[in-house]
Parts: sequence; C-alpha cells; structure tokens
Amino acid sequence: MSNCEKIYHSIAINNEIEIDCFQNLLLSYLEYYGMNADELKFVWPYAFVKKEADENKWRIEHDDAISIERIRKYYNAKCEMKYFDNNERKIDIIRELLKKDQAVFVCIDEYYVPYHYNYIYLNQHGVHTVLVTKIDEENNLVQLVSSIPYFKGEITLDCFLNALESMQVNQWYCVLDENSFINPEKYVLDVYKREIVMSTEKVDKIILTEDILLYILDLKEENRAKNISELCKGTWGWKITKKGELLIEYIKNNYSRSPQLKEIVELIERLNSEWTRAYKLMYKSIISKKDEDLNKAINYLREECENEKILREKLLILIGEEKVYE
Repeated sequence: MSNCEKIYHSIAINNEIEIDCFQNLLLSYLEYYGMNADELKFVWPYAFVKKEADENKWRIEHDDAISIERIRKYYNAKCEMKYFDNNERKIDIIRELLKKDQAVFVCIDEYYVPYHYNYIYLNQHGVHTVLVTKIDEENNLVQLVSSIPYFKGEITLDCFLNALESMQVNQWYCVLDENSFINPEKYVLDVYKREIVMSTEKVDKIILTEDILLYILDLKEENRAKNISELCKGTWGWKITKKGELLIEYIKNNYSRSPQLKEIVELIERLNSEWTRAYKLMYKSIISKKDEDLNKAINYLREECENEKILREKLLILIGEEKVYE
C-alpha cells in the first residue's frame, strides 16, 4: 500500500475543537505521524495579524495556532508551500507530487465543492483546504480528505478542476516531508511557552488587544465608522474564541493537577466572552452609528487588557516561571 493510500485510509480527523478547514487538517496530519501536536495548542489566544500597512485603516485576521510557520519551528518540518502560477497547469503540479507518493494540501474554491454545506456549495466563494491523496484518471475522480466539513471520499475531476481553476480565490498547495518531523525537547517547549506568554515571540504585523484598543481610541471622529467597518471585516470575528478553547484544552490535558486549573480556565472563558462582546458591539456600532455601542466595546477591551495581564501572570506560574510581568 502506498503512503498516500495509508494516509487516506488511516488518518483520523481531529475536530474536537473546530478551528477551520486548514488548521484542523494540519493538526490531524501531525497526529497521524505521531507528533505531539498538543503542544501547538499552547498559544496566546489574543494575537492578531495586521493585514493592511496603512496606519489609518487597519484590517486584521486571527494569528493561526496551527500554522506552517509554527510546524517548521516546533517539529523541524520541511515543507513547501507555494501559490500557483496562473501560467502553469495546476493539476499537473498535483499529479507530479502524487506520483512521488506525496499527499498534497491544496487550497480550492469552496463554491464548487459538492460535499460542502448547502449555504456554501454553488452559493458562496471562499477558500477551502483539502488533502489530495489520489487522482483516478480512468474514472475521472479525485480522492481527498476534508476536516470541515468532514469528508473522506471522491469527487469528480471536473468538480475539482472548477474549484482549482476558479479566479475567485488565490489557490496554493503545500507538501510536508514527514521524514523531517522531530518532536521538540521539553526544555525547548518551555522556552517557547514563555515567549508566547510574554509576547516576546511577537513579530512584524502581529498585534495584540492593547494595540487594537489604542488604534480605536486614536481614530478621528470623521473617519471612525469607516475605519471600524474595515477593522471588523474578515473571519477573525468568529475565530476570536478558538485559540482560547485550544489553550483551555491544553491546560486541562497537561496541568490537570494544578490548583490553578479551575481559576485559569474560568479566566480564559471570561476573556473569550469579553472579546466576543467587544467585537459584536464594534460591529453593532457600524449599523447603529451610536457612540454608545462603540464606547461599550472600548470598555470591554480595557477590561480585556487588564485581565490579560492577570492571565499572563498565572500562565507563567503554571509553567514554572517566576512572576516577571508588570
């Protein structure tokens, strides 16, 4: 049995916490190869990616917990992630990789995916990640695995080509070399955890709750509604709680005997709730055009910032570090 066939038949999709189709698929792939993927769940929940360079108009997205960058860092993974060149035959690239017995992560347009949710299929364009394990030329079928929605089976090659060639999304492909995977040593993980909690892992374009609060407070009144509208675009609004849920699961799995467990879990749940309310009020203020709604959102964000300081302190104690946050 080929490597691709083994993956297709044996991979177990981890959807205990539904993040998105790409992250859940990556998580499942790592677990299939015996990696301690649980470590990726230790993440600072309230970090975001700034998508626009204009200081006066921000668009942001959630900073992924299960990302190619973190997999490279944690597991020494060799991987190739490339956007397709519009001048090349995308399906030929996938065929060549499959001939080398390499399963391929592919980003396609969900609009053409027949197993997708009814409100998506033939109704809504957007990115969808699948793991392609076989192209059956004789029967005109593509064998693939999807995490959200869960699907393990075949779709017609025509459907797949429509999704692959769609001009509505920017398609990419990715191959991970499982032979390069190495589980990190505990002392390395402890360093990573401290970096995460202290946000010293912060890199260009990564912003935190306090950055967003200051940005909103500095907005000029004449542009405020427009800029808040830009800020609320994207998928980050419905992903706000996901990394908090991952962190809770990690803490429960790894610090079940800690006397702080209950208190930390409750604090993360409260922070998730505060951010959700803040986002909803920000969005509401765009429609209502009422300062009252935005001011309520600002108050929740202020409270969020204070509670995040407390969470940092408690997490540092939990992982055995001295209190250093001021």
